[in-house]
Amino acid sequence: MNNKWLSPFVIVILTLAFVSCGPSPEAIATMTASAWTPTPPPTPTPTPIPYGLSVNLADADGNPINFAKISVAELGEDLFEVDNSGSVSFQNLPGDSVSLSVSASGYLPQDISETIERGENTIDVILEVDPNGLLPKDACAEGETLIMVEDMQDQKMQGWSNLSNRLESGAPGVEIVEDDQQPGNWVFKTFNTTDTGPHDIGEYDQVLQDAVVRFRTRNNSGQHLHAVWHHTNTGRYIAFIYADQKGGRVDKFVDPENFTAFNYGGIIGDGEWHTIEISTFEDVYSLWIDGQNRGSWQDKQPLPPGTFTLGADYWEPDRVTEFDDFSICGLSAPFTSLYTEAEE
Repeated sequence: MNNKWLSPFVIVILTLAFVSCGPSPEAIATMTASAWTPTPPPTPTPTPIPYGLSVNLADADGNPINFAKISVAELGEDLFEVDNSGSVSFQNLPGDSVSLSVSASGYLPQDISETIERGENTIDVILEVDPNGLLPKDACAEGETLIMVEDMQDQKMQGWSNLSNRLESGAPGVEIVEDDQQPGNWVFKTFNTTDTGPHDIGEYDQVLQDAVVRFRTRNNSGQHLHAVWHHTNTGRYIAFIYADQKGGRVDKFVDPENFTAFNYGGIIGDGEWHTIEISTFEDVYSLWIDGQNRGSWQDKQPLPPGTFTLGADYWEPDRVTEFDDFSICGLSAPFTSLYTEAEE
């Protein structure tokens, strides 16, 4: 048999076999159509509505409470301040339950646990007056503007970060304790055991200009206070308030120089509570104790804005200084004591 005639014949047979095994024209048409048909998009999953919450604080008469702080356990240890209307809002809370801790100067603290729904929720909180606290409305005189108030009834010291850190870390020589002579009243106490000499107590966080700082203090003998005002890197006023000597003095420091602006009389180291008011308005520095002006001085080169710092100088071991009812109020006019009328 001639091989040259066999090869074309075999090729034809193989071609027919291949064609007969392939897809039919109908199948090819179907595959072509499916290749051009778009895949429908997936149906989106609805996004859950987040949990939102507004908290409104008021007193028993319905008046809003400001200068209050709220913590939410589900958000950690951060403190959130209410606005001037006594409200604060939270968005995207992690779940359907919230645990709130509410504190405000002059009011009893309150803990609240609530179940909330998705969407916006509102919780109205009525706070009761604390008989041992300092209400914001009582912290400033007429015409003054409240900057801060702290009665320590929640066993915290807000606005004084370095002091708060020392308290939280358990640093020696500072603590907030219940007054042993007035149960239910919490006070800040600083003390020494064996070391003598100057001790830093704490510094208020904000820089201040025309303002008055008020606080109550109780001291025993063997020490005196350092009330440092308009404190900057280069200057400050220091009121040395003696516990067991008559009065003290106010010095002005402009590093490296200092001089005494004035001396004053009075004793506060008798174990009783005394009210201190230290103010600056424009170029006038004033120191008032128990509603009495112990000295005022017009500084012809007044210091720039600065912070307020407290310290103590212990001459003997086992000395104690206590503080209560701090407030700072902005001044728009010459200072007048909040306590003058009551003392007369």
